[in-house]
Amino acid sequence: MSVLNPEVPPELEQIVMWALNKNPVDRPANADQFITALEQARTALLSGERGQRTASMAALAGVAAGRYAATAAAVSTPPAAPPPGGTGSFDVIDTGPVPPYEEEPEHRRPLWPWLVLLLVLLLAGGGVAAYLLTRPVKQDVPAVVGEPFTTAQAQLQNDGFTVSQIQVTNEKTAGTVIGQNPLSGAKAKEGSNVSLTVSSGPGDTTVPTVVGETLQQAKSSIQIANLKVGRVVHQSSGQYASGQVIDTSPAAGATPPVATPVTIFVSSGPPAVQLPDVTTEDVGQAKSTLQSRGFNVLTTSQVTTSAAPGTVISQSPVGGRPAPSGSTVTLVVAKAPATVAVPNVVGQTRGAAEATLGAAGFPATVQRQTVTDQTQNGVVQSQTPAATSQAKKGTSVTIMVGKYVASTTPTTTTSTTTPTAPTGTTSGHRKK
Repeated sequence: MSVLNPEVPPELEQIVMWALNKNPVDRPANADQFITALEQARTALLSGERGQRTASMAALAGVAAGRYAATAAAVSTPPAAPPPGGTGSFDVIDTGPVPPYEEEPEHRRPLWPWLVLLLVLLLAGGGVAAYLLTRPVKQDVPAVVGEPFTTAQAQLQNDGFTVSQIQVTNEKTAGTVIGQNPLSGAKAKEGSNVSLTVSSGPGDTTVPTVVGETLQQAKSSIQIANLKVGRVVHQSSGQYASGQVIDTSPAAGATPPVATPVTIFVSSGPPAVQLPDVTTEDVGQAKSTLQSRGFNVLTTSQVTTSAAPGTVISQSPVGGRPAPSGSTVTLVVAKAPATVAVPNVVGQTRGAAEATLGAAGFPATVQRQTVTDQTQNGVVQSQTPAATSQAKKGTSVTIMVGKYVASTTPTTTTSTTTPTAPTGTTSGHRKK
């Protein structure tokens, strides 16, 4: 202060510098202490002003009096002895009477400028003191990003800050602090507000309807809806084919947060049930039994003479085992052979007759008949069934083959039964 204004007394400058000390401990404890120091300096300045100037003026007067006295002594005092070789006479110069020394009148400065300056300094000092004593204390703002909002709020309030929050959609867990203002480490006034940006979660989305879709289609639909594909669970279903989606969790239409995993349930086919054995049953009864258990039935026929027409010869899958409900069971049903005309083999040799019948699908049964005409020996005399009659293939045709016997004895008929296979087989003979 004295550098800018030399008129400022050092006492006042010391008090102002005391109030402006950086360390609060070294400043006045309160405004009263500061004002008391200013009043003491004012009293000292007012009481010492007159004495200081009087002393200064007295010092100046003493110096002036000494200067005038020395001049008077040099003029009026004659030498004590004449110089050597001199006459001992002096010329006296009359300088006239020496005027008496008069002190210069003291010119006192007016007091009111000092009072005005002091008042201004008092007011300025009071303002400085009030600011220093009442100014808010600044402190570091703690780092709370990543903390739950409740934890961050408690920490900031404990440090003397007020807290406000702004919620935004974010991938972070709802309630997590993702931003703060002022930033951590910044200086902020005690009691000032710290604004926290808090995640409200990633937001909600709607689970799409994927029932009936393939697994791949369902996965694509779920990802498009900003959801994650969770577990894939396979389970039996009597309504949806194997590989089709039968349900999801959360269910279609639900509104979970974005990125929620969705479990997909996929059909592994109908549930397994015990498959009954329907072989030897009538085909109508067999179909009814299978359909009542949830199976589909497919029938095929097979010509056979070993089972009654219309009965089940076999089934696939075989009965007595678990099978998926809704699966198909194939039944093989016995069918009677078709009827055809029996070829006429009467008059043919045994061999030719067997060949003809075999080619038509009839096995031959050979019996012997005694003949007296030697030309009929080995020739078919008759057949059963008769020629051109209708018979099922595979039906055995009995042929009567002639056997020559001389006529010297009464004629008798000898019958020999010999089963004959179709063409390519050899029939046996039995003699009587």
